[in-house]
Amino acid sequence: MPLLEVSNLRTYYKAAGGWFGRNPQWLKAVDDVSFSIRRGETFGLVGESGCGKSTLGRSILRLERPRSGQILFEGEDLLTLPRQQLKRVRRDIQAIFQDPFGSLDPRMTVRQVIAEGLIVQGVLSRDERDARIEQVIDVVGLRCEHLGATRTSSAAVSASVLASPVPWRYGRSSSSLTSPCRRSMSPCSRKC
Repeated sequence: MPLLEVSNLRTYYKAAGGWFGRNPQWLKAVDDVSFSIRRGETFGLVGESGCGKSTLGRSILRLERPRSGQILFEGEDLLTLPRQQLKRVRRDIQAIFQDPFGSLDPRMTVRQVIAEGLIVQGVLSRDERDARIEQVIDVVGLRCEHLGATRTSSAAVSASVLASPVPWRYGRSSSSLTSPCRRSMSPCSRKC
């Protein structure tokens, strides 16, 4: 059974409409996309800017509501899950966005960024959370307290890997990561 299976996924945005909203025009951001990913497999989605890669990822996480299709994660259809069950599944799927500066607060310390997801999920005690954070910081080679250019991407990856066994990376290659962080992603992805 695939870890993730996407079938005939469509996510459209209403672009314009006729008189009084009749005959609306639709922007087809994701149109009839299908693929599957088996456990332990690496999957790359390549396309030019604006072709719908991020919208596809956001649709899989149900941050965008697809118009039609099916998204199965470990056999569960994410498009039909009630909010509480979707929240549980989102613990297992984490997004790492292309522009970490746009998604992370530069005034936060590395530890605060990494802890944020664990605090929201409420799955560990403070002592357990602190121990896990220290472990991840050590594995990916983050020693500086505040976020800088390279450390921002590495902190985003660290937070994702710590909170989830199935990290997703949106956007460009891992060139913006610290060397230890790049090395650490390999063993983490093999465990998926």
